[in-house]
Amino acid sequence: GDVMLSHQYQIVGTGEREESLFFMLDSLLRSRIETGEETTDDEDVNVYLAGLLHSFMDQSFEARNGALITPYESEIFTQAEARGDLRSQYRIYRSNGDYVLMATGVFELLRSGRLDADEAELVARGRTYYRYASNFHERFSRKETGVSVVLGKLSDRFEVYTKVLSHMRVSYFNLLKRLSQGEIFHIQRKAQEGL
Repeated sequence: GDVMLSHQYQIVGTGEREESLFFMLDSLLRSRIETGEETTDDEDVNVYLAGLLHSFMDQSFEARNGALITPYESEIFTQAEARGDLRSQYRIYRSNGDYVLMATGVFELLRSGRLDADEAELVARGRTYYRYASNFHERFSRKETGVSVVLGKLSDRFEVYTKVLSHMRVSYFNLLKRLSQGEIFHIQRKAQEGL
């Protein structure tokens, strides 16, 4: 489900998850100011990204989506076509969009040669995956939804978000070593084994 979007209402509170989400959101907002990418129309995206970052940190992203991630664009289309139903297609495109966003913005996998594409191609892919995910979500919901709107914004402004995330990684992630480099490599290795 789309648990991430419900955090808006629970983000302030006690407990490790809330503290961690608050840290992510706070770092993200600071990074937006520091990179000159402050906006007023996408608080929903900030909340989504905070949840996404957290899901990489606590490894729930991998548990939920690891099997859907592939580094090869052609395989994603094939996998989505094979599933057929809109909800599965949405999940495949959304999780690969999330993965590409994190890979380019936070983990800089490009520099380690872990993805078979250069930066421009990955940006194009990320945009496409999020656009498809947004469209599929609208189609099975039969209306525009909060989720489809967020995914549409991620598609339209993909480079802005990778820039903000990249700044955030450099400026704030030293405080948060729990977000281990190993985590994304683990997912990547699984993707290459085609699990």
